[in-house]
Amino acid sequence: MNEALQLAATWGSAVTFFSVLEISVQSQSLIEHDYENIFKTVEDIASEVLTGLIDTANRQGIPAESILRFGTAWDEIAKEAVGARLYDLVIVGCRSRTRAKQFLFGTTAQKLMRVVSCPVWIARPANSRDVRDIAIATDLSIACQPVFHFAVTVARAINARLHVLHVLEIPISVI
Repeated sequence: MNEALQLAATWGSAVTFFSVLEISVQSQSLIEHDYENIFKTVEDIASEVLTGLIDTANRQGIPAESILRFGTAWDEIAKEAVGARLYDLVIVGCRSRTRAKQFLFGTTAQKLMRVVSCPVWIARPANSRDVRDIAIATDLSIACQPVFHFAVTVARAINARLHVLHVLEIPISVI
């Protein structure tokens, strides 16, 4: 989250904290219709967490809002990202999953990278650290220029080194 707020502060951007509660239809119905429940619902707790994130951003002078939805995480995030609003960057956290589950079902981040038109930054909380180096792989074509410019902007914003990777394939017969 620190990197996201740092980027937003540098760019003068706003932040939208987006959370999706993946619960069954039956559980969602109980939450929506249980007006007499004296205990906090999962929706109440999620709303409190989102409010805390907004407060953190606001204390740093960053405009922020939150959205809470029910559904499948990747689907709801994708709908939001390609909907009426235009986001410049989606930052998504990832959970540890076994390689077999990742291979068979994919991950939220993998699915978002396929369907969202803006860059997707995948943050692993367990490996959270200062970003000092950014790598961009490119074929140096005109189609890669927007990605290159975005990488330069991010590297400048967070004071990181940018490494440009390009590979030339040399046929064996030439050697």
